[in-house]
Amino acid sequence: MTSDATLKACGQGHRICRVEEPQIIQIRLLPWNRSRPSLDLPAQKTSPDRQIVDWTPPHPEGSMPSDCPEPYHDQEVRQLCPSDHDSRPLALLGGVFDPIHRGHVELARAALHLADVEEVRWIPCQNLPHCKNLPLAPAAARLDMVQTLCSQISGFVCDPLEFQRDGPSWTIDTVRHFHDEQPDRPLLWLIGSDNISWIGSWKDAEELWQLAIPVAAHRPGTPQRLERAHLPFLDDARWEQVIRWQLPQISEDISSTRIRQMIAAGEEVDQWIPQSIQPLIRSGGWYSSGSP
Repeated sequence: MTSDATLKACGQGHRICRVEEPQIIQIRLLPWNRSRPSLDLPAQKTSPDRQIVDWTPPHPEGSMPSDCPEPYHDQEVRQLCPSDHDSRPLALLGGVFDPIHRGHVELARAALHLADVEEVRWIPCQNLPHCKNLPLAPAAARLDMVQTLCSQISGFVCDPLEFQRDGPSWTIDTVRHFHDEQPDRPLLWLIGSDNISWIGSWKDAEELWQLAIPVAAHRPGTPQRLERAHLPFLDDARWEQVIRWQLPQISEDISSTRIRQMIAAGEEVDQWIPQSIQPLIRSGGWYSSGSP
């Protein structure tokens, strides 16, 4: 895929519709259609410069399974990988994960499905440089939650890299580590679109942008248009490298903060928490009496 491509997922379910326009690629996830289970569907020409191709992953129940399905093997899907390299990219998903919620999981799944990454590295943060409030769950407990989740889903890998370093957990240090380890392997950096506008304040932000391609997942309730006002070091070409996804499975603005508030208020949160880590949260009791 060229560096100026834009990826966007919208709709619901697992049927994918790809729309190509000059310098733009849009991907929409549409409801699974039982009558069209094939990945190998003919293209539908709608205009000389627009092509629509439908793909329907073979999910017989029409719903997301508990484990991630294998990445699509259609060559066209592989070309969506934003790289000129032969190797498949590595996706990095860092965060506090206090706690993990469905939004994290769906973003990681999208990387597996739409970019055909080899794996998604979940990197829990140990020492937050700018966090005003310390996480309610201890660092070891947050690491345990990530390890438990990743052990249940193929393509997810927990990497305790930031727990093995002293000092603040700077994103640039983590990205440098993976780049130095495999310099020819493209890196995708998964992030919420609400964080894009203030990346400029992060340590060595310009180098961070050079080493990894940001994948900005739109959160409901936030503007869909990404702002670059705080990124003066970016020219138009580099700004267009940002991959934009809208995750259809997340219809509400859910966050770890909101989940902590709901647990503290005694509200039901099971629909937002991966099933494998629900027992850990209940037994830990970190959010029941703490201040979110």
